[in-house]
This record gives sequence, C-alpha cells and structure tokens, in this order.
Amino acid sequence: MKQKSKVVRLQKSNSFQNQKLLENYVVSGALAFCTCGISDVCMIFPNRGYITGYGSTGLDIDVSVSDNFLGSFGFCKCLKKECDPIFANCWIETGKRQLVNGRHPLLVKSILVCGRGGAISFRNDGQNLEKQKFMLPEEYRKKIEKIITSKQSWMEKTDQIVKVYEEYLYSLYQQEFDTFSKIFEKYGRDSQELQIAEKVLGKTLQNGNIAIKEVARALGDDIIRIVPNNNFFGNQLITFANLVKPNAPADLKSRPLSNAIGKRGYDFSIWSRKWESGMRSDYLGNYLYGYNGIAYFKDFDLDDLFPSEPILKTPWGSIGEKNILSRGAIDVIRSANADKTDAEMLLLMAAGEAQVFDDKDIIKYMSSWIKGNWGDNEIDSQFVSDGIDDYYHSKGMDKSEVIRKERN
Repeated sequence: MKQKSKVVRLQKSNSFQNQKLLENYVVSGALAFCTCGISDVCMIFPNRGYITGYGSTGLDIDVSVSDNFLGSFGFCKCLKKECDPIFANCWIETGKRQLVNGRHPLLVKSILVCGRGGAISFRNDGQNLEKQKFMLPEEYRKKIEKIITSKQSWMEKTDQIVKVYEEYLYSLYQQEFDTFSKIFEKYGRDSQELQIAEKVLGKTLQNGNIAIKEVARALGDDIIRIVPNNNFFGNQLITFANLVKPNAPADLKSRPLSNAIGKRGYDFSIWSRKWESGMRSDYLGNYLYGYNGIAYFKDFDLDDLFPSEPILKTPWGSIGEKNILSRGAIDVIRSANADKTDAEMLLLMAAGEAQVFDDKDIIKYMSSWIKGNWGDNEIDSQFVSDGIDDYYHSKGMDKSEVIRKERN
C-alpha cells in the first residue's frame, strides 16, 4: 500500500504536465528525478536495436544503479544521507502498444519505486537533446581507480585503462558489434560485405547518445594521471613517444577489441568505427594524441630551450647574445603560427617526424612542410589540432591568452 501511495503522488504531480509528452518513449540522455532526492540524473540504456530520436529506447527492466543511472540523486530525504537506492525489479506505467525484445518501452510518465521511500520518473524524453556530457558509469569508474592505484608499470596501467573504456563501449552496442564481428571474420577486412556492415553499424552509433570525443577526452584525462612527468625535457619526449608510438597503449587504431572483451574474432579497433558521420578510422587516435600531448606538455615554452643570455656582461651593459640564431628561428616560427601555442607546434612537428620515419619519403615530408602541414599528412594534422583545441576548450582555458603569455 505504501508503494502505491508513492505512485499516486507522482501521478498527480505529472497530471499538470503536457499529456502528449508523458506518452513519449524515453531514450538515453533523458533526465530522471526522485521524489526524495535533490539532484537529477542522466539515464543511459543499452541499445537493443530500437532507436528513438537520438538515443536507444529504455525498457521496463532497465533498473541497474550502475549501468542505467549516471550519477546519484544526491541527499536522500528518506535516509537523511547520500542516496543508496534499492529499486524494484521493473518500471511501471510503461508503453503497452509495442514490445521491444519482449519488454515494454519506458515513457516519460513511467515510474520506478525505490525501497528507501522515493519514486523515480522523468523530466523529459531525451529524444531531441544534444548528446549529454559523458560520465563513465560507476562500475567502470571503480575499475579505473583500482588500476591507477595498482603496482603495475605506467604502460601496463595505460593499457588496462583503455581496455576498460573499450569494454564499456562494447557493452552499449554488444549486439551490433557481435554482428559486425561475424561479418568481419567471415568476409575479411576489404570485402564489400564488411563495407555495408560498417555503414549499418555507423548509423546505429551515430544515432546513439554517446559523444565519442567526450569519451576520448575522459580517457585522456585518466591516462595523463599515471604518465610520469619528468623534469628533464628529453625524458619527457621519450616518455610521451612510448605512450603514442605505433602499437603503444594509446595507439587507438591498432588495438584489437578482442583483448578487451576476451572474445576471439574481434580483431578490429572499436575506436576506428564511424562514431560520427564521415569519421575516418584514424581520427580518434590522432585526436587523443593532440589532447594528451597538450595535457602533458602544456607548460612547454620554446624560450626555455634557447634562453636569451648575453655573451658577456660588463659594468656598462651586456654584449652580444647567445643562441641568437635559435632565438631568431623561434621568432620566425611563432610569427608564422600566430594562432598556435608552443606546445601545439611541438606536437605537430613531432607528428611530422613520426610520419616521415614511417613513410621514409623525404620528398613528401618536405612538400608537407612547404604546404604548412608540419611534415605530416594534412588531414592528420587537422585531427591532432582538433584534440588540442578541445583540450583548451574543455578545461576552460583561453588559447589566445596562453599564446599571449608565451610571446611576452
């Protein structure tokens, strides 16, 4: 009887809202609230092959605290402390006109009873919302923290952290990736059948509610936490090279999904799929290189490599200047790249060096420099710059202000 009273109270509070909205299907990205909580929570539902608006539709069985609710309802008025829910086995007041995999879809008016005394429902359907800010569910967050505090080497930790993110992404679209894997294994990487499967998978991923670049940035933030930051610049370069070189832990495009989920036949990278329309297979690897690189070298200053020092100091003033040629070169480079920070130029140059080492084509390398692409492929340089710009933006940093301080 007590549970029924919660439901009745919530139904009465909903009776003043738009009745048509209450009948809409709820998808990943919708905001939920609790009658005994103080904070809204973003919802996420596994894709079971039914997409509404921009997200996967929730079902009456989606009651997992760790898998479906991104965050907490905050202070619980019933417990008089932080929310610690005990949910019923399924939602009520769900859609009856259609079944999805034999279950009833969630509506905005749907209700989930909590054994602590509250009742959960929705503020919106999530269908037309922009993709929500990414938060790794607590189940996976705990795995990350355990890895970070372990006694493994930083390289081993990095590999394990990326695996957790891969495991999470796979869990969201398991059915779709399983189907893709079967076609990949049967027909091969260059087959027409796989190209069709790639388009079908890409459409599903793009219609979902995961902003993949936000996922990559969250991954980057976790990686940077455990990468050693040496005081000596030469050691920093070696450390970062070991992080991003081909087949290294952060080389996303070369990571077979099989290693993360423990299944054979998934010898493709989950990061190389078309999470966004037109996204190339190497986009996220270059993007993460730029994002992580700026985080790692954010304090790099070309002036520190070639400081301005007089050749001779006298009582009447300084005579000459050491490093005058290098200082002149710095001024020329900065002048030609007024919109780039010193760390950004370092990363673009390093990417170009890596590209010529891989291609062994010095003519291509020189041609790239002449075109202003730092020796790298033009499109790769743009991908790296995307990651760099998003680092500054996501951290609330004014890139132009960083540049001004460096130049002064």
